[in-house]
Amino acid sequence: MKKLILIDAHAVIHRAYHALPPLTSPAGEPMGAVYGFTAILLRILRELKPDFVAAAFDLPGPTFRHVAYERYKAQRPETPSDLSSQFIKVKEILAAFEIPVFEKEGYEADDLIGTMAKKMEKKKDLETIIVTGDMDTLQLVRPKLKVYAMKKGISDTVIYDEKMVKERYGFGPEQLIDFKGLKGDPSDNIPGVKGVGEKTASELIKNFGSIEKIYKALKKGSAKISLAVADKLRQGEEDAKFSKELARIKTDVPLEFSLADAERREGRNNSEISQTLLKFGFSSLLKRLDVESNKTSEAKKEQATLPATSIQKKLSIRKIEAENDFKKFRSEFKDDKFGILLDKGRLILVRADKKVFHLSEGLLSPPEVKIFFGHKTHPFVYDAKSLSHFLRKFDINLPEIKFDLLLAAYLTQPFSRDFSFLSIVARELGRPVVSDPEEEFSLFFEIVKSLEAKLNEGKIKFVFEKIEMPLICILTDMEERGILLDRDFLKKLGTKVDGELADLTKEIYKLADEDFNINSSQQLSRVLFEKLKIPVLGLRKTEKGGVISTGASELEKLKEEHPIIGEILGYRELTKLKTTYIDALPELVDLKTGRLHTTFNQTGTSTGRLSSSAPNLQNIPIMSEYGREVRKAFVADMGFELVSFDYSQIELRVAAHLADDSKMIEAFNKGLDIHKMTASEIYNIPLEKVTSELRRAAKTLNFGILYGMGSSALAESTGMSREEAKKFIEEYFHDFSGVKNYLQETKKFVEENGYVETLFGRRRYIPEIYSSNWQLKREAERMAINMPIQGTATGDIVKMAMIKIDEWVKKEKLEKEVRMLLQVHDELLFEIAEGFINKAAPKIKEIMESIAVLKVPLVAEVKAGVNWGQQREV
Repeated sequence: MKKLILIDAHAVIHRAYHALPPLTSPAGEPMGAVYGFTAILLRILRELKPDFVAAAFDLPGPTFRHVAYERYKAQRPETPSDLSSQFIKVKEILAAFEIPVFEKEGYEADDLIGTMAKKMEKKKDLETIIVTGDMDTLQLVRPKLKVYAMKKGISDTVIYDEKMVKERYGFGPEQLIDFKGLKGDPSDNIPGVKGVGEKTASELIKNFGSIEKIYKALKKGSAKISLAVADKLRQGEEDAKFSKELARIKTDVPLEFSLADAERREGRNNSEISQTLLKFGFSSLLKRLDVESNKTSEAKKEQATLPATSIQKKLSIRKIEAENDFKKFRSEFKDDKFGILLDKGRLILVRADKKVFHLSEGLLSPPEVKIFFGHKTHPFVYDAKSLSHFLRKFDINLPEIKFDLLLAAYLTQPFSRDFSFLSIVARELGRPVVSDPEEEFSLFFEIVKSLEAKLNEGKIKFVFEKIEMPLICILTDMEERGILLDRDFLKKLGTKVDGELADLTKEIYKLADEDFNINSSQQLSRVLFEKLKIPVLGLRKTEKGGVISTGASELEKLKEEHPIIGEILGYRELTKLKTTYIDALPELVDLKTGRLHTTFNQTGTSTGRLSSSAPNLQNIPIMSEYGREVRKAFVADMGFELVSFDYSQIELRVAAHLADDSKMIEAFNKGLDIHKMTASEIYNIPLEKVTSELRRAAKTLNFGILYGMGSSALAESTGMSREEAKKFIEEYFHDFSGVKNYLQETKKFVEENGYVETLFGRRRYIPEIYSSNWQLKREAERMAINMPIQGTATGDIVKMAMIKIDEWVKKEKLEKEVRMLLQVHDELLFEIAEGFINKAAPKIKEIMESIAVLKVPLVAEVKAGVNWGQQREV
């Protein structure tokens, strides 16, 4: 029999978009979904060897189902902007393969597919296979019609025939619309029968066969159904029958379709296919095409099923487990160019000739293994910090490395959230993410080559070589060093907090006139908005359940409406502080040293700022009384003090420099209070007449402008009316025209280039700037304004200061007396021997203040004390 493949392009594209990381083309356009679709297309052409292929798309706009039911798919989110732009590119791929595309106003892709399949049903020598990620299509399965479905991601597939459908559901394909008619479908907003779930619906279909037969039996009184279910069915009869029709795929759409149009002749258009794949940056997929001949040999077909590099004879994966093996291996390993990464406790070494070696952990103790980590060795590494920790267990220091693949990937793709080795391979070489890494290891130097080329764009290479790479060993030292924690102090603090929480609970119950679960958002919402009748105007509802939100931002708006709100906010703050820090931190202490060891993540933020995890020591509140109490638990070792160096208003100083705003620059150069000066300018009053209230409003705006604050947010933060806030901002931009120009120029730059940069060249791509959704676009503008400022300040300057300080400490051989412990946003915390504070503090302050030459001075404030919460100025 011949084969017809019908592709539900819309469903496959969506599946590929969510399964793959955000790839981009050589032109910087989003391409993840296009790559995924193309990989699937090549796979089905290879595996299924079709004689005919066609694809169907949805069109924007309502379908006949929307006309029948206006709530159809109403809850579906808007298509992301970086996905919508990829549909036209998928059509380019299909055009290159000469695969016809079908779409029709008022119908969905699966209606067109259902119609095309129906037209071919009578052809005895033809089998039809539908390729989709949408399981609704299973209702079309018939003796000569199967569904090639993606169960999870794009690599886990299954072909459904009638037998498999029955095995999965317990009934045949033609009964699936009855099943959905009863249970409904939340993803499409099909109502179904209220109160009838999947299990009940399944049993009903198995017992009766169809919705019509269920209601016929009900009316006859012969249906053996519980009274409760029967009552639900009677009340939902109209919904059940209507939902069944909504779920039915049309097979009679007025559509011209001919097998001749869909005929596939392999190899006839490989030249255009190759050009299209190259244009989109899919060079790895080219290797799956037979571009030399129309006739592909069976050997080449077998090769095409494997990743390109796996075909090469040079690939060799060897496990080195015994000392004798190691000696032989050592003699082979002469090339200085090799890559190292950790995988499940093993060292993986990759040679330039793509040979891969697994080095078992037991072999790291013999002295000869140090040949790979000696002073003459400069390897390429994936995740050098993790490798550094691993090697130190065996008293081996990380050698000077040439390249950290992890950091290079982060700097060139900072919007990605996944920097695992396999994901980097997928992004850089345009391959699907695979579960077995063995073959992917051999691609190590292909990834290095790709990333090296990207690092040469703009000034990113400076950030890579002079900031991120030198920081690796500094962070390793800080993580291993840890910080001393006074667990007894936290235990006493916990007892005190428990008492205050008990008092707050009693007060909340008293104000509510009932006992309830304060931690339950639903119970709290009922008490506040139903019982106490607190106004809800302007408050948002939760995404699930539709109850009025009791989130902190929503409750803050209600503080003046009822005294219970302030008590609840206080209760929540204390509860979070106790569970996150007071109770949790002592459990994380290394019992041998009494010290707490956090992990600093170099790839954790899109601005370049370090983040901290396990535990996160960067979010301990400092403004609240109990937040400061928690900081007192961080103490210095005997004979030492904790010395903090805090950059004063570094982001505002960087903003003044980047915006080249004359008034801000003048204020900082004269050492004026920037917030007072701002209020003075806006209100046209002398500095001495600026009240604390006016200064507070100016401070809110000074920082708010860096985050794209508008009049509504300013009004909410300061208590102004919206009109007052609007005038305040207008006056601000009139007085600080440099800032206004910076905002406008930054928005223009990101629109034209799709990215923004810090002063030192760190780059952030912002594809959301091209979104048709105004909210996404507004958020993109906010990110574009903030990133160069925050990235320059805490992503670049603070890190550069850390490197310079570390160089000074090592040069002066003060490693035992001066210990860098923590980096918290714009603050550095050290443990310094008491006798060296007078020598070290001025030098560290000098380094921090001179690390970058700006149009305004950098200022570091220094404090010292036996704990982090009680410090004196130095």
